[in-house]
Amino acid sequence: MGFYFYSACCLFIIFSKATTAIDTISPSESLSDGRTLISSDGSFALGFFSPGTSKNRYLGIWYNNIPIQNVVWVANRVNPVNDSTGLLKIETSGKIVLRVQNTTAVWSTNTTASVQNPVLQLLDSRNLVVRDGNDSNPENYYWQSFDYPSDTMLPGMKIGIDLRTGLHRILAAWKSWDDPSPGDLTYGVELEGNPEMVLRKGVEKYYRSGLWNGDGFSGSPNLRSNPIFDYDFAWNETEVYYIYFLKNKSVMSRFVLNQTESVRQRYTWNPETQTWKLFSIMPSDYCDRCGLCGPNGNCDNNKLPACQCLTRFKPKLLERWNSSDWSDGCIHSKPLNCQTGDGFIKIGKVKTPDTTNSWVNKTMNLKECRAKCLRNCYCMAYTNLDVTRGGSGCAMWFGDLDDIKQFESDGQDLYIRVSASEAEQKKRAKVKLGIILGTVIAALLGRNQGVSLTNMELLSPLLEVVKCFGRPTSRYVNDHRKLEENMNDLRRKVNDLNIRKQDLELKKGEEIRCRKVVKSEVENWFEKLSGHLPSNMGLSLPNLEKLYLGLNYLVGPFPMSIPNASQLAILDISSNYISGFSRESLGFSSLEELYVSACNVKGSIPAEIGNLSRLILIEIGDNELTGIIPSTIGRLKDLQRLYLSYNNLEGPVPSELCHLNKLAFLSLTSNKLSGQIPACLGDLVSLRKMFLGSNMFSSSMPSTLTGLTDLLNLNLSSNSLSGPLPFDIGKWKVLISMDLSNNQFSGDIPTGVADLKDLTYFSLSNNRITGSIPKSFGDLLSLQFMDLSRNNLSGEIPESLEKLSYLEYFNVSFNRLQGEIPRGGLFGNYSIESFKGNEALCGAPQLHLPNCKVKPLKNSNAKAKLKIYVSLPIASTILMMALIFIILRRNVKQPTIVPYPFYKLA
Repeated sequence: MGFYFYSACCLFIIFSKATTAIDTISPSESLSDGRTLISSDGSFALGFFSPGTSKNRYLGIWYNNIPIQNVVWVANRVNPVNDSTGLLKIETSGKIVLRVQNTTAVWSTNTTASVQNPVLQLLDSRNLVVRDGNDSNPENYYWQSFDYPSDTMLPGMKIGIDLRTGLHRILAAWKSWDDPSPGDLTYGVELEGNPEMVLRKGVEKYYRSGLWNGDGFSGSPNLRSNPIFDYDFAWNETEVYYIYFLKNKSVMSRFVLNQTESVRQRYTWNPETQTWKLFSIMPSDYCDRCGLCGPNGNCDNNKLPACQCLTRFKPKLLERWNSSDWSDGCIHSKPLNCQTGDGFIKIGKVKTPDTTNSWVNKTMNLKECRAKCLRNCYCMAYTNLDVTRGGSGCAMWFGDLDDIKQFESDGQDLYIRVSASEAEQKKRAKVKLGIILGTVIAALLGRNQGVSLTNMELLSPLLEVVKCFGRPTSRYVNDHRKLEENMNDLRRKVNDLNIRKQDLELKKGEEIRCRKVVKSEVENWFEKLSGHLPSNMGLSLPNLEKLYLGLNYLVGPFPMSIPNASQLAILDISSNYISGFSRESLGFSSLEELYVSACNVKGSIPAEIGNLSRLILIEIGDNELTGIIPSTIGRLKDLQRLYLSYNNLEGPVPSELCHLNKLAFLSLTSNKLSGQIPACLGDLVSLRKMFLGSNMFSSSMPSTLTGLTDLLNLNLSSNSLSGPLPFDIGKWKVLISMDLSNNQFSGDIPTGVADLKDLTYFSLSNNRITGSIPKSFGDLLSLQFMDLSRNNLSGEIPESLEKLSYLEYFNVSFNRLQGEIPRGGLFGNYSIESFKGNEALCGAPQLHLPNCKVKPLKNSNAKAKLKIYVSLPIASTILMMALIFIILRRNVKQPTIVPYPFYKLA
């Protein structure tokens, strides 16, 4: 009998434990102090606890299957419960609320999405989530504790920033062992400059990870080979975050901030000793402290003192430096001279500098990175952004280089700017051949840095002209064999002191090409040209027809002698440092193409440019030009391309530009142009591309522009244009892109837009457009981008848009739209960002919008019929009641009024 009783008791205990080990509660249930939710695998528990010696009660999550209570998440960190009356509930709206004595809320979640059957569940990952119990997708969360971490990071949790919503997931240490409220030690992603992980103590940057280089953080180069965990760093247009995963899921590992010691610690659980074992710590050594050695210092734990100046640098204040005060850092041993040319030296195995003043590009290679850095006088260092697969991308730093750490092994290479005389020499000299105006000087002297043009006069008449690429038939070299033959031939002639002048004489019609070659097979033959353009350049090249000097390091004014090259048809000096034009330097009679973009040219555009009567192309954008657009440009009857964008030009667009009947390309973007857009631009029937965005144009869009029937691209964005859009906008039959965003346009969207069958890009965002979205937009089958956000549009989103199978970007946010969001086509791919700010929109369960209670009638005839069906019974009832009232009134006898006898008044 005793045996059976004992067995029954055991079964009862097992059964009772099984029934209490729940991981989910619904709105009809609650969790009181003393009860817990247990994840399905039993690894984590959610319940109330008191930390250390404190008597306050907190709602938290802890490890459930170890003897030590290690709390990994706390809900009410700031507002503790003072007694045991805490009660956790999930409301029917999906909101989680923690109340005291079932009345006062001390903590709650902020969820805006509507949930049909909300449940609160503790997952095996320790993530506490709100989801729809009817949802077949168990990972569709309406709220999750992983988005609001405390002091601990667990596998699968993201620490970083959601760029779409602005949600910033950051760790904050407990203030003390007895107080889980946030201390001043924090750890997270920082986007000041380029992203990296930063540990802060208050406002002080205490430790940083270094730039992510594709394989890991440059400040922790040896972590990848660890046996416990793997990790990744995502950096894209939607989010930036750090995440890690366990290589063996049976291992328990956590990552926690320690306020007392101001460190980030990683622990693993030792099942044999039943204790946590410290696996790693950050900062891990003396040199991990951020900025210890000051600007341009290099911290090396293997040296004494640890703080050293970077190679080719010296202490800024030697006395302080020698007394171990390194705060002032280091400066260059020899001053830089950006104009005459600097160089770079490589230091290896380092943690990259603080990214606050940095810039990155994911597509450039290391050579392009070096060239771009060298051209920018503020760029002090560069390296590959990604070190995997041979290296790719570009990272550059501007100004002082802070917080560099030297490693004994691993680490990353960094190329630091120094004066040309101190630049590290290459292991093998390269003969500089094929470069005009000074290249032969470099070949004779064996120099291997950028080629200077300043000594050209020393070799006259030997260098009356030199062929760069022979006689190529296109703008870039295609025949590599011929190129090499020409170079070998030129090398032999240079080494022969009996050179005859006619051997190097340029024949009429040949070209000089000193642009960096695109083809990788030959680009190593060339170095950049530097220095000033020789003052007698034009006098030395009387037969020159084409001169390409773009993408070099040329400085100074434009030589006044250039017009003496009377046969010159094409001049390209773009992407240099040319200071400006003079009237004399524009005295060409034969010039057809002029490229002077991205040269930092200052001053105004000389009116004499109108004298270059044969010009068919002008590109002088991306400079610092001021003043007005010369009206004399209107004299250039053959001009086909005019690019003046990205300057500081002011005033109105001269009406004389309307005389350019052959103009096909007009770009005046990003200036300070004002006034009205000339209506006569509509007479330029050859115009195919017009870019007038980011100026200060006002008034309305000229209706005459619709006469440009060959127009392919139109950009009028970011101006102050107002009024309605032209009603006959459908005349632009071949238009591909139209950007009218960030103006003050009003009125309805012209239905003619639907006639633009080739349209791929359409933006009307941030205007004052009213009315509805035309249903005919469903006929724009080529459309890939449509932005109608931030207007006053009303009505419904037409179902016809479901036909737009190429529409990758769609945005109608912040309007007054209503009704159900279409579900077909690509609408299932759009995020809530495409629709927010329209409170009356409904449907689209994937966006967590409320369900549409009654589907709106979309047919206006149906609405009219509904009005008739509703009004007829009401009218009939009123009419019937009126007839009954009249009949009854007639059948009622009227009382007879008898006059009161006057005599009774007495």
